[in-house]
Amino acid sequence: MDEVVSRSIVPFTFTMLTLGVAAGMALLLGMIGLYGVLSYTVTLRFREIGVRLALGAAPGRVLRSVVGQGLAIVGVGLVFGVAAATGLTQFLGELLYGTRPLDAMTFVSMCAVLLVVAGLASYFPARRAAAISPMESLKNE
Repeated sequence: MDEVVSRSIVPFTFTMLTLGVAAGMALLLGMIGLYGVLSYTVTLRFREIGVRLALGAAPGRVLRSVVGQGLAIVGVGLVFGVAAATGLTQFLGELLYGTRPLDAMTFVSMCAVLLVVAGLASYFPARRAAAISPMESLKNE
């Protein structure tokens, strides 16, 4: 009987494994894309950061402003994404075994991962821009 049961769940196990790998790849691609877009938007603001620094703004304040704006953009995207995911999980409810369709821990952990990636994606380019002298950042444009 154990053999019959194990053969009957093989297609289901393979489907779940494939879905898990696809979800992991989607998360990785999303993180890479998010980092690329946010670091590009900070790079576009390189001149603005140089002007702010030339006018006497503290580098830490400019850095917080840039990172805060990046997190705000991602926060809006997360609100829409969670709303869409909440609606779409109803269709996947019968495929989930041992998990509720609206698993709060999954939603919270994925939002936290994306917020951390967004913070880092905004922080590193902004730190680099704030470390360069204002004259040099204005010359590069």
